[in-house]
Amino acid sequence: MVEKSPAEVKKHSLTLSNCQTLFLDGISEVLNFDDTLISLVCPRGELSIEGNSLRITKYLMQSGEMAVEGLITAIIYSDGRNEAKTGLFSRFKR
Repeated sequence: MVEKSPAEVKKHSLTLSNCQTLFLDGISEVLNFDDTLISLVCPRGELSIEGNSLRITKYLMQSGEMAVEGLITAIIYSDGRNEAKTGLFSRFKR
């Protein structure tokens, strides 16, 4: 995998509100989705959103903006180089 310089990496951010509404930007592709799992591609690699009653309420392909609603239980980044995944909420599940 070729490393990109900081200037080449597209910006990515997410904002989670009350574990029910998630706003993201920097999304380049939707890999798959259903009501319990949404898999995306962002500048950091693959991003998985787990939960219940998930639905994509907004997705603008040109700008990479997305909004997700439902009960969000996990946000997991994976760079694709290994199977180990680290979740944003993993430290709370111990």
